[in-house]
Amino acid sequence: MRKINLFLVLFFSFAVFSAASAQAANLADGDLIKTVDNPDVYIVKIIGAKKFKRLILNPDIFNSYGHLKWENIKTVAQSERDQFKSSDLVIEVNSDGSVANPKVFRVNAAPNSDAGERRWLNLTAGEFEQEGFDWDSIYYVNHTEASKDFYSEQAELDLLDIENEKKEAEKASETPAIPETTATTTQGTTATTTPAVSYKTSITVSKRFDSPSGLANAGTGAVIGKFIIHNDLNTGDYIAAIKNIAISLSGTLSALDGRTLHIYKDSVSNSNLLATYVYPNGSSTISSSAIAEADFTDINVLSNSDKTFVVTLDTQGAVYGNSLTVGVGSVTWSDGITNLIESNNTPVELGVLSY
Repeated sequence: MRKINLFLVLFFSFAVFSAASAQAANLADGDLIKTVDNPDVYIVKIIGAKKFKRLILNPDIFNSYGHLKWENIKTVAQSERDQFKSSDLVIEVNSDGSVANPKVFRVNAAPNSDAGERRWLNLTAGEFEQEGFDWDSIYYVNHTEASKDFYSEQAELDLLDIENEKKEAEKASETPAIPETTATTTQGTTATTTPAVSYKTSITVSKRFDSPSGLANAGTGAVIGKFIIHNDLNTGDYIAAIKNIAISLSGTLSALDGRTLHIYKDSVSNSNLLATYVYPNGSSTISSSAIAEADFTDINVLSNSDKTFVVTLDTQGAVYGNSLTVGVGSVTWSDGITNLIESNNTPVELGVLSY
């Protein structure tokens, strides 16, 4: 079955330099519109009885399309603009109209920024239609608009993520908003507080039974720790998307230039590599790793399921009497609704190695 790829692009409002103050009782396919009290500019798409509109991210993107002119923007009533459904699908094409990138991007709006982010989604054509996406709503965008200069790459989305979004939207529509509460401080002033956040998933980090400890052999890519992340059973079967793992290291092992730490899923294999950290020149002793989230490959853990992780380190050059204490400092993950959640049962010690 044919596959399509989607990514999420958060696009934002921008100031319009000039616009034609024209009433638009008869809009045509490709027209540019805005309202009198909102600077956001949209390009409309009309196919039969279907009416779509798409926000243009910023002036640089607008100017990259030679056929778009600021003086052609039409000012319309809010009610007229709302007759057009916001499109959340785009695809990159070349200047001759041929497809440059087969990925389809899902777009939706967020305020006050000229830069966005993109997320890649893998769906079959059947899943695409099953989730209610409309092929006619796809807009064609040029290389400038599709550039990573405007959209940073984020973790991929899949069918389960889309289903999670739908579940959350349904629950939000059924659940009344939680009111803010007030509390009095010791100084007698009143402060506004917000109730604790309830996440859709909860994870547990634990040492794996065969994590090494005690006397160890030094070498390149030596396994120094193994642990398990368990996504606790939850209502709705929400996944836990692991975004980052901080490995805690301490001891007397010298941090030789180029000493490298790796984190793998399941087992040590190039195809299972999730993150790499190289200790900087000048480090006197080994210490905790500082892996940037952008350098960590996200990994999903299903509800009521486990995932094994393996940590390796180049320990060559270790001498008699050196020691290394290994642990999991923290784990950051997403439940598909809240982006970054930090584990509350870390740190977890994995073992103490001696050489």
